[in-house]
Amino acid sequence: MLSHAIIGNRRPLLGVARRILGDGPAAEDVVQSLWFRVQTLDERVTVRDSGAFLRRLVRNLAIDQLRKDRVRHDYFHEAPPDDTTPDETPDAEQVLIDRDRLRRLKLALDELPPRCREVFVLRRIHDLSSAEIAERLGITQNAVAKHVRLALQHCHSRLAEAEQA
Repeated sequence: MLSHAIIGNRRPLLGVARRILGDGPAAEDVVQSLWFRVQTLDERVTVRDSGAFLRRLVRNLAIDQLRKDRVRHDYFHEAPPDDTTPDETPDAEQVLIDRDRLRRLKLALDELPPRCREVFVLRRIHDLSSAEIAERLGITQNAVAKHVRLALQHCHSRLAEAEQA
């Protein structure tokens, strides 16, 4: 049986594949592929020299793999990075603007009633579901939605007021 011959000839088969591909892991893949291919052969197929037959098969598979790798490299090789790509790091002015906006948001949250603030923080910061918040605080999911809506409206209006000033 050819699958037994693969086991007995594993080292020489790996050597053939490695010489063609120049890569150990790729050679392992080719020999593994050979094993799968041999499993599909009809058992009635007779081979005089199983070692030579398997070396020829592994050679063909390795050459096919090498061709596929070259085509893949030619068509999908990434171009070198463009040095003109703008840096997306915010400048110092934007950092100051963002910090000020965050400070105003914190002040707006501090103005909320405690329960409303707690629901908002659990929903938007800790990402709990409405059902989890309702169960944790002993309120309905509708109450959770109402608190979140009121908190959002309050924060939006406070930020809009500050930006208009």
